[in-house]
Amino acid sequence: MESQTGSSLYCVPKDSPFFISTLNPAVSHAKCFRFQQGLFTDVLENHPTSNENEILLLNGYVLPGIIESHGHILQYGEMLESVSLFGTRSIDDVRTRIKDFLKTHKGEGYGTREKWIRGVGWDQTHFGGVMPTAKELGQDPTLTNLYIMLDRVDVHCVWTSQKVLDLLPDPLPDAPPGGVVVTDPGLGVFCDNAMDSIIFPYAPKPNVEQKSRWVETAMSELNKVGIVGVGDAGMRPDDIAILELMAENQQLTIRINVMVECKKRNTFCPKELQGMKLLNAPNGLRNQMLLLHGVKLFADGALGSWGAAMIEPYSDKPDISGTMLINETALTTVVSDHPDDQARIARMGIIPSIQPTHATSDMAYALSRLGPERLGHSAYRMASYFPTHKDPNGYPGPVLGSDFPVEPPNPFHGMYAAVARLDPATGTSPSGEGGWYPQEAITVEQALLGFTRNAAYGWFRENVTGAIEVGKWADFIVVDKDVWKDETGEALRDVHVTETWVGGRKVYTRREAKGENSPQQTLIMALQKLLSWATSYTMRDADQEL
Repeated sequence: MESQTGSSLYCVPKDSPFFISTLNPAVSHAKCFRFQQGLFTDVLENHPTSNENEILLLNGYVLPGIIESHGHILQYGEMLESVSLFGTRSIDDVRTRIKDFLKTHKGEGYGTREKWIRGVGWDQTHFGGVMPTAKELGQDPTLTNLYIMLDRVDVHCVWTSQKVLDLLPDPLPDAPPGGVVVTDPGLGVFCDNAMDSIIFPYAPKPNVEQKSRWVETAMSELNKVGIVGVGDAGMRPDDIAILELMAENQQLTIRINVMVECKKRNTFCPKELQGMKLLNAPNGLRNQMLLLHGVKLFADGALGSWGAAMIEPYSDKPDISGTMLINETALTTVVSDHPDDQARIARMGIIPSIQPTHATSDMAYALSRLGPERLGHSAYRMASYFPTHKDPNGYPGPVLGSDFPVEPPNPFHGMYAAVARLDPATGTSPSGEGGWYPQEAITVEQALLGFTRNAAYGWFRENVTGAIEVGKWADFIVVDKDVWKDETGEALRDVHVTETWVGGRKVYTRREAKGENSPQQTLIMALQKLLSWATSYTMRDADQEL
């Protein structure tokens, strides 16, 4: 990790197409900037005419650092050490992924009572629309006697093996309010509050060392896609204590704004927060690398598992309307008639947090769940939430994110989904190339703002972050594509981050390693190796840490 404390001038090369997008309306484009002690001290629209003692080049297009407004750092780090089930198209696919994982981690004790096999990413809509069972998971003899717990793609349900079910009391407890125990076609899946009260008490508890490693692993991957800040949407007090220690030891490479999630869901737990340093640190810890500004509450479940609460029943399951995770009677006392709820959001000062890739992931089955009328007038809105004129109260528009690990964290894919209303992986939609409900598409500028300036507003930190501007944190990224050149957003699908800086520290450089090269870079590397062999000159390994 490189740290720059001086006031050197950073510029894009003079004879290049590169420029700095500041997202500051007063100076929208620049060529150079300085920073000192973690803050921008100067932003220059043009290259200096006088000689500078030292000019450091930024070889790419420069943007403010990305702020992910809704993610889960611990869960993402854990997922990176678990079985990835994203993209599985059958239960047999799931079993194969688990067996491949076991081969890779042979001898590491996975599947025992002390070390369950964990995975995330399955979706029953790819298995014929029927929830899977413990029996189906154990149909492969290799998996029969293993402890397995797999999160659904939205992490609102877990699918367990028979060995996990054997730990539960007999008879099985009824599902608690706000929870579902799936019994048709068989046992194995537990959703929402049923996970918390029935399954999780029996799961092995990771230790501080494991969790610290998960945070480090997650931060490393997030820095690679240009993320400099994360709104962590729900972290337990004892896990926040781990982040506090990492912040004090200057181990954080991402600014983290935490929402407290209490051990008992949908409560506030002041006693659990006693002794927390963040309670007495309104400006956060270690130059605002760690902030505490929210409480996580769950209103309902998720659409894919028929848990999202609906006013009218589901179109494809007319006997259910979803699961309320908050007492409905209490909610009714504070929520009035619903027809104009969406229009009232900006008027009431509510800041919507939207994950654009949720729309493109759900679009394959949203019509069957909601029906055409409901889907057409009130679901998966984006453009509708952006103000059409300057808001007198300062509301800039929604904040955007991914909800990683539910969706991949790449923010440029989120921007593409918001601008094109197409699947970032395939460039398609059920409605064709024009996008899914294209009237809700937003502009490239709005998408960038959603991940920068708007996100800073949602953090109540718009005065110190979200733009390349004098007095704001020196959080910026360098990318290899001009994201502005195509209003369709197509360029966003193939953006690569080459550098990520947080508070004037370089926390990521794109390595010349397999999987991170352009074809031109690959050719150059090959020629360099040939030259090396010819001259018997030993070059430093390209993967070595700088």
